[in-house]
Amino acid sequence: MSELRIVQPKKRKGLKERVVAFLDAEIKPTSKTLKEEKIYEEPKKAEGYKASLSDGVYDTFKDSKNIQKDATEVEPPKKAMSYPQFLEYDAPSDEELLELAKKSVESKKEAEIESLTNSNANTQKSLYKAINDQIESAEAKKKNQIDNYNSALKEIENQVLKRGIQRSSIAVNTIGGLEKYNVEALAKIDRDKAKEIDALNKEIALLESDFAEKLSKINQKYADAIKAKLAELKESRDNKLQSIIKYNNSLALNGYGGINGGFVDSDENGVIQSPVISTADLRKVSEVVTSFMQYDDPNKALTDFLSDDSYREYLGDYYTNVYTILYNRAKAADGNKN
Repeated sequence: MSELRIVQPKKRKGLKERVVAFLDAEIKPTSKTLKEEKIYEEPKKAEGYKASLSDGVYDTFKDSKNIQKDATEVEPPKKAMSYPQFLEYDAPSDEELLELAKKSVESKKEAEIESLTNSNANTQKSLYKAINDQIESAEAKKKNQIDNYNSALKEIENQVLKRGIQRSSIAVNTIGGLEKYNVEALAKIDRDKAKEIDALNKEIALLESDFAEKLSKINQKYADAIKAKLAELKESRDNKLQSIIKYNNSLALNGYGGINGGFVDSDENGVIQSPVISTADLRKVSEVVTSFMQYDDPNKALTDFLSDDSYREYLGDYYTNVYTILYNRAKAADGNKN
């Protein structure tokens, strides 16, 4: 009988050991790919190992390879549920809007008035200078006339004396004629001066009248501009306010909003009509509405509201507003049931 020889097969590393060794040496890649070495082959193809063991090792390997990817794909935390809040608007008064309207045209108005004033002042200055020139010119003419008269009179007197006819009618008439001419010449100079100055004064008066008229037109133009701007600002304010009030009412009707609602005088549906209400009243109304809107049963909310008479005093003129809103909500709920 021949001797029976038992050949022991070479011991092969387990799949788990091979994966761990690979992970330890990951920075030293081999020429073969993981797929070629069959490191993560399906458990049913991994000879000599139970599927449960290889499944766990394979999953561990997959997880280790996907660590970086998973880290980048972490979902952000979900945002907390938020609800719409009442809008607040500190509406400017008519007086404040008027100031804004004035400021919108103020610089243009001032510039136009300044230009008109400067032009008027320059023209006036030239006219007054012309008057002064007339006065100086007349004085110079009179002086020249008097100098000429004195010179002519002296010449006549010398001639009369030389001829010895000082008391003759010829001498008297000649000297008399010279004096008369001198008086008339001086008078004419004064008349001419007065005529020119009068004309200049009329121009000044006309200039002042024209200035006043133009200034009045400028003031009227900008008064109209301020009026138009004020109307524009009021319309913009009122539209914005009504829009915000309407939005706040819609929130209140659905149980949303904070403590600064927009409730004011309303129609039969609780819809706001007038923007006149104090901040304190806004808080009161919105607090009450918000508290009763939290009721799951709209009818119970209405019943509890009506059963507490203290709300009449607390809400004052706005009790009906709150009642209307809660009543409509209860009525709508009953309609949905039917």
